[in-house]
Amino acid sequence: MSFSASAKRARDSSQPLGRRVACLHECLEQFNLFGFHSTRARLMARFGVAEAGWTDSKILSALDLLEPAKRSWSSFLNERQARQRVDRRAYRGTPPLDDSAVLVDWLGAYLQGEHADEWLVAGVGDCTTCGHGLIYHGRHACLICTVTLPRRYASEAERAAAWGSRCRVQLPPP
Repeated sequence: MSFSASAKRARDSSQPLGRRVACLHECLEQFNLFGFHSTRARLMARFGVAEAGWTDSKILSALDLLEPAKRSWSSFLNERQARQRVDRRAYRGTPPLDDSAVLVDWLGAYLQGEHADEWLVAGVGDCTTCGHGLIYHGRHACLICTVTLPRRYASEAERAAAWGSRCRVQLPPP
């Protein structure tokens, strides 16, 4: 199911509350800023949701925060893809677009000012381990550390060592 279809079902007040929460989680599986669990925790903290305490208004508020972020990401990605097509026509050696690198650029641009406040990341600062902004630190590893890993390695052992060297500091809880 698509993000928009899941969001539509989550907004449908004729559905049982549990199904609507499940649809909100489907939205988070398809789009999240910091990984599923971190994004969910930020939404829950932002709207004062106890572990099993989603209400109709809180679901709608979470969607009202999540959907504009999704639209912004889609627009940003579409612009980058259009630019990539132009660059490829001009020069065939243009490397393929790296969606993770685009996500890094979008997060840095999107999570400024009001959006940083909305997502409870204003002032989280930089990681003391890798030096990258903590907004790039999702559930598993720093997105910038992951994106900057060299694409090709001489051996599987080198690839595994580089993958394991990513900074694993997590985004602080909201």
